[in-house]
Amino acid sequence: MFNPINAISAIGKGLAHLLHGNFIIKYFNLIVINSHYIYIFSDRYDLYGVDEFGVVTGEFEMMSEIYARGPIACLLNSDSVSFNNYHGGIISCPKRSNNTDGHINPECNNPLTDHVIVILGWGIDKETGMKFWVGKNSYGTQWGEGSGGGWFRLERGSNTLNLESSRCAWAVPAKEDVERAINQFDESLAL
Repeated sequence: MFNPINAISAIGKGLAHLLHGNFIIKYFNLIVINSHYIYIFSDRYDLYGVDEFGVVTGEFEMMSEIYARGPIACLLNSDSVSFNNYHGGIISCPKRSNNTDGHINPECNNPLTDHVIVILGWGIDKETGMKFWVGKNSYGTQWGEGSGGGWFRLERGSNTLNLESSRCAWAVPAKEDVERAINQFDESLAL
């Protein structure tokens, strides 16, 4: 399931705001709205606040938060070869074939987290029945799947790459800052 918010990009720097169905990212003087890049000539950088924020952990809390407020920023262990070399499909951590005790592959069960990604939704693969998360990464257009790259699917419900046991953050932008950002955008169109 996707939240109805049209999320475009996950950039490690800059400020992200969810505004009336659009995912707006202000990255220095570049604003991205619905895949359109608009350069705003300005030498000032605005600070934005939040009215609410919090942290969720675990599959069902994550799903509830995405459904209620939209995308969440989560930590995961990016040291896995299956993550770093990802080009499509569902990233999962199968049991090692040479392992008779049934433990998960230690490469995927590393308790460390070292990378922030955005989780935007979830689904179930029609062919395999595997549950998965839908996420966006900041590794560039050559990494991942989907139009423009950067998108990925990660097995859901199995704590793959330590995603579900680490903390995921959510925030609601301050109403006055949302209004200010919309006004700035409207003014930029008049240029």
